[in-house]
Amino acid sequence: MEVREKHWLNPNFLAPNVLEVEIDPATFSAAFGLVPEIQSVEAGSRELALGGGLRFSVKSMASLWASDILWISQDDMATYNFFNAMFRASGIAEKVAHRVDHDHDLRLYSGFFVTRSKCEKPDFHEDWLEANNDAFTFLMPLTANCGEVGLTYANARGGVAHYAYQMGKGLIFGDHFVHATAAGQTSQRCVLLSFTFGTDRMDNWPRIAETAAAQGRLHCRPDGVVMRGDKVVGTV
Repeated sequence: MEVREKHWLNPNFLAPNVLEVEIDPATFSAAFGLVPEIQSVEAGSRELALGGGLRFSVKSMASLWASDILWISQDDMATYNFFNAMFRASGIAEKVAHRVDHDHDLRLYSGFFVTRSKCEKPDFHEDWLEANNDAFTFLMPLTANCGEVGLTYANARGGVAHYAYQMGKGLIFGDHFVHATAAGQTSQRCVLLSFTFGTDRMDNWPRIAETAAAQGRLHCRPDGVVMRGDKVVGTV
Protein backbone atom coordinates (compact mmCIF):
# COMPACT_ATOMS: atom_id res chain seq x y z
CA MET A 1 0.00 0.00 0.00
CA GLU A 2 1.38 3.41 -1.01
CA VAL A 3 0.28 6.60 0.73
CA ARG A 4 0.65 10.30 0.05
CA GLU A 5 -0.32 12.15 3.21
CA LYS A 6 2.64 10.95 5.24
CA HIS A 7 2.94 13.91 7.60
CA TRP A 8 0.47 16.20 9.35
CA LEU A 9 0.23 18.98 11.92
CA ASN A 10 -2.14 18.35 14.80
CA PRO A 11 -4.03 21.64 15.39
CA ASN A 12 -4.79 20.79 19.02
CA PHE A 13 -1.15 20.12 19.87
CA LEU A 14 0.32 22.53 17.27
CA ALA A 15 2.91 19.79 16.77
CA PRO A 16 3.73 17.40 13.92
CA ASN A 17 2.75 13.77 13.55
CA VAL A 18 1.04 13.28 16.91
CA LEU A 19 -2.44 11.96 17.57
CA GLU A 20 -4.48 11.50 20.76
CA VAL A 21 -6.78 8.48 20.62
CA GLU A 22 -9.54 7.02 22.74
CA ILE A 23 -8.78 3.52 23.99
CA ASP A 24 -10.95 0.74 25.37
CA PRO A 25 -9.45 -0.26 28.75
CA ALA A 26 -10.96 -3.75 28.40
CA THR A 27 -8.62 -4.42 25.47
CA PHE A 28 -5.65 -3.89 27.78
CA SER A 29 -6.95 -5.78 30.82
CA ALA A 30 -3.95 -8.16 30.73
CA ALA A 31 -1.57 -5.20 31.04
CA PHE A 32 -3.59 -3.56 33.82
CA GLY A 33 -3.42 -6.85 35.70
CA LEU A 34 0.39 -6.68 35.87
CA VAL A 35 0.61 -3.12 37.19
CA PRO A 36 1.31 -3.95 40.89
CA GLU A 37 4.21 -6.25 39.97
CA ILE A 38 5.57 -3.82 37.38
CA GLN A 39 5.50 -0.95 39.88
CA SER A 40 7.65 -2.95 42.30
CA VAL A 41 10.52 -3.49 39.82
CA GLU A 42 13.70 -1.89 41.17
CA ALA A 43 16.13 0.19 39.13
CA GLY A 44 18.94 -2.35 39.62
CA SER A 45 16.95 -5.18 38.03
CA ARG A 46 18.08 -6.59 34.68
CA GLU A 47 15.47 -9.32 34.19
CA LEU A 48 11.94 -10.00 35.37
CA ALA A 49 9.90 -13.21 35.34
CA LEU A 50 6.18 -13.15 36.12
CA GLY A 51 3.60 -15.85 36.59
CA GLY A 52 2.11 -17.14 33.38
CA GLY A 53 5.51 -17.58 31.77
CA LEU A 54 6.20 -13.92 30.94
CA ARG A 55 9.82 -12.81 30.83
CA PHE A 56 11.06 -9.24 30.54
CA SER A 57 14.29 -7.34 30.09
CA VAL A 58 14.68 -4.28 32.32
CA LYS A 59 16.66 -1.31 31.04
CA SER A 60 17.43 1.82 33.07
CA MET A 61 18.00 5.14 31.30
CA ALA A 62 19.38 6.87 34.40
CA SER A 63 22.88 7.13 32.91
CA LEU A 64 21.54 9.19 30.00
CA TRP A 65 18.45 10.94 31.38
CA ALA A 66 17.91 12.71 34.70
CA SER A 67 15.14 10.29 35.58
CA ASP A 68 14.58 6.92 37.22
CA ILE A 69 12.71 5.75 34.09
CA LEU A 70 12.76 2.01 33.32
CA TRP A 71 11.93 0.24 30.05
CA ILE A 72 10.54 -3.23 30.78
CA SER A 73 10.29 -5.05 27.45
CA GLN A 74 9.55 -8.54 26.18
CA ASP A 75 12.46 -10.95 26.47
CA ASP A 76 11.11 -14.09 24.82
CA MET A 77 8.64 -15.12 22.15
CA ALA A 78 5.79 -15.80 24.58
CA THR A 79 6.02 -12.31 26.03
CA TYR A 80 6.21 -10.72 22.59
CA ASN A 81 2.99 -12.60 21.77
CA PHE A 82 1.45 -11.22 24.98
CA PHE A 83 1.99 -7.66 23.74
CA ASN A 84 1.16 -8.49 20.13
CA ALA A 85 -2.26 -9.90 21.08
CA MET A 86 -3.18 -6.59 22.75
CA PHE A 87 -1.76 -4.60 19.86
CA ARG A 88 -3.83 -6.54 17.32
CA ALA A 89 -7.02 -6.31 19.37
CA SER A 90 -6.64 -2.60 20.10
CA GLY A 91 -6.99 -1.23 16.57
CA ILE A 92 -4.12 1.18 17.25
CA ALA A 93 -2.43 0.33 13.94
CA GLU A 94 -5.51 1.35 11.97
CA LYS A 95 -5.28 4.90 13.32
CA VAL A 96 -2.17 5.61 11.23
CA ALA A 97 -2.04 2.75 8.70
CA HIS A 98 -3.11 5.10 5.89
CA ARG A 99 0.10 7.08 6.43
CA VAL A 100 2.49 4.11 6.44
CA ASP A 101 3.92 2.53 3.29
CA HIS A 102 3.24 -1.18 3.80
CA ASP A 103 2.19 -4.34 1.96
CA HIS A 104 -0.21 -6.20 4.25
CA ASP A 105 -0.41 -5.20 7.92
CA LEU A 106 1.50 -2.97 10.28
CA ARG A 107 3.95 -4.85 12.47
CA LEU A 108 4.49 -4.61 16.22
CA TYR A 109 8.24 -4.20 16.71
CA SER A 110 8.26 -4.10 20.49
CA GLY A 111 5.97 -3.91 23.49
CA PHE A 112 7.03 -2.66 26.88
CA PHE A 113 6.09 -1.01 30.13
CA VAL A 114 7.58 2.35 31.01
CA THR A 115 7.84 3.21 34.70
CA ARG A 116 9.13 6.27 36.53
CA SER A 117 8.64 8.22 39.74
CA LYS A 118 10.83 11.27 39.15
CA CYS A 119 12.43 13.38 36.46
CA GLU A 120 14.76 16.23 37.37
CA LYS A 121 14.76 17.86 33.94
CA PRO A 122 13.36 17.07 30.48
CA ASP A 123 15.59 15.35 27.93
CA PHE A 124 14.13 16.38 24.59
CA HIS A 125 14.46 13.86 21.77
CA GLU A 126 12.74 12.31 18.77
CA ASP A 127 11.96 8.61 18.76
CA TRP A 128 12.22 8.31 14.98
CA LEU A 129 14.90 9.94 12.81
CA GLU A 130 14.33 9.95 9.05
CA ALA A 131 11.85 7.09 9.31
CA ASN A 132 9.39 9.07 7.15
CA ASN A 133 6.45 8.13 9.37
CA ASP A 134 6.85 4.45 8.54
CA ALA A 135 7.18 3.79 12.28
CA PHE A 136 5.27 5.09 15.30
CA THR A 137 5.26 5.04 19.10
CA PHE A 138 2.11 4.44 21.14
CA LEU A 139 1.92 5.44 24.81
CA MET A 140 -0.99 5.05 27.22
CA PRO A 141 -1.18 5.37 31.01
CA LEU A 142 -1.90 2.30 33.11
CA THR A 143 -1.93 4.28 36.37
CA ALA A 144 -3.76 7.55 37.02
CA ASN A 145 -0.66 9.22 38.48
CA CYS A 146 0.98 9.27 35.02
CA GLY A 147 -0.75 12.63 34.61
CA GLU A 148 1.26 14.04 37.54
CA VAL A 149 4.50 13.75 35.56
CA GLY A 150 3.33 14.09 32.00
CA LEU A 151 4.95 14.74 28.67
CA THR A 152 6.46 18.02 27.48
CA TYR A 153 6.94 18.71 23.79
CA ALA A 154 8.02 21.32 21.26
CA ASN A 155 5.25 23.03 19.31
CA ALA A 156 5.22 24.68 15.90
CA ARG A 157 5.48 28.17 17.42
CA GLY A 158 8.91 27.39 18.81
CA GLY A 159 7.61 27.00 22.33
CA VAL A 160 7.22 24.15 24.79
CA ALA A 161 3.83 22.70 25.72
CA HIS A 162 2.68 20.14 28.27
CA TYR A 163 0.49 17.06 27.91
CA ALA A 164 -1.05 15.36 30.96
CA TYR A 165 -1.77 11.67 30.41
CA GLN A 166 -5.40 10.70 30.98
CA MET A 167 -6.83 7.27 31.68
CA GLY A 168 -8.74 6.04 28.63
CA LYS A 169 -6.59 7.99 26.18
CA GLY A 170 -3.30 7.30 24.43
CA LEU A 171 -0.79 9.07 22.21
CA ILE A 172 0.58 7.96 18.85
CA PHE A 173 3.51 9.86 17.38
CA GLY A 174 6.01 9.52 14.55
CA ASP A 175 8.79 11.61 13.01
CA HIS A 176 9.68 15.13 14.14
CA PHE A 177 7.73 14.98 17.40
CA VAL A 178 10.25 16.44 19.85
CA HIS A 179 9.29 15.43 23.37
CA ALA A 180 10.49 14.49 26.84
CA THR A 181 9.29 13.37 30.23
CA ALA A 182 8.25 16.48 32.14
CA ALA A 183 10.06 17.39 35.35
CA GLY A 184 8.30 16.25 38.49
CA GLN A 185 7.89 13.50 41.05
CA THR A 186 5.22 11.04 42.18
CA SER A 187 4.91 9.17 45.46
CA GLN A 188 4.56 5.83 43.63
CA ARG A 189 5.92 4.70 40.29
CA CYS A 190 3.62 5.49 37.41
CA VAL A 191 3.27 2.90 34.65
CA LEU A 192 2.67 3.40 30.94
CA LEU A 193 2.21 0.83 28.20
CA SER A 194 4.15 1.43 25.00
CA PHE A 195 4.21 -0.12 21.53
CA THR A 196 6.60 0.63 18.71
CA PHE A 197 5.15 -0.41 15.37
CA GLY A 198 5.04 0.35 11.67
CA THR A 199 5.73 -0.90 8.18
CA ASP A 200 6.00 -4.57 7.22
CA ARG A 201 8.59 -3.69 4.56
CA MET A 202 12.31 -4.05 5.19
CA ASP A 203 13.24 -1.09 2.93
CA ASN A 204 13.51 1.48 5.72
CA TRP A 205 14.52 -0.91 8.50
CA PRO A 206 18.07 0.44 9.03
CA ARG A 207 16.60 3.82 10.07
CA ILE A 208 13.68 2.35 12.00
CA ALA A 209 15.96 -0.11 13.80
CA GLU A 210 17.87 2.77 15.41
CA THR A 211 14.88 3.03 17.75
CA ALA A 212 12.93 -0.21 17.38
CA ALA A 213 15.90 -2.54 17.91
CA ALA A 214 17.54 -0.50 20.66
CA GLN A 215 14.96 -0.39 23.45
CA GLY A 216 15.34 -3.97 24.65
CA ARG A 217 17.05 -7.26 23.94
CA LEU A 218 14.27 -8.68 21.76
CA HIS A 219 12.34 -7.13 18.89
CA CYS A 220 10.40 -8.07 15.76
CA ARG A 221 11.57 -6.88 12.34
CA PRO A 222 9.15 -5.66 9.66
CA ASP A 223 9.35 -9.04 7.90
CA GLY A 224 8.00 -10.82 11.00
CA VAL A 225 11.29 -12.33 12.15
CA VAL A 226 11.75 -11.98 15.92
CA MET A 227 15.34 -11.36 17.01
CA ARG A 228 17.09 -11.51 20.37
CA GLY A 229 20.34 -9.76 19.66
CA ASP A 230 21.59 -11.37 16.46
CA LYS A 231 19.73 -14.66 17.06
CA VAL A 232 16.40 -15.60 15.45
CA VAL A 233 13.93 -16.76 18.11
CA GLY A 234 10.74 -17.03 16.08
CA THR A 235 8.43 -15.57 13.47
CA VAL A 236 4.95 -14.04 13.46
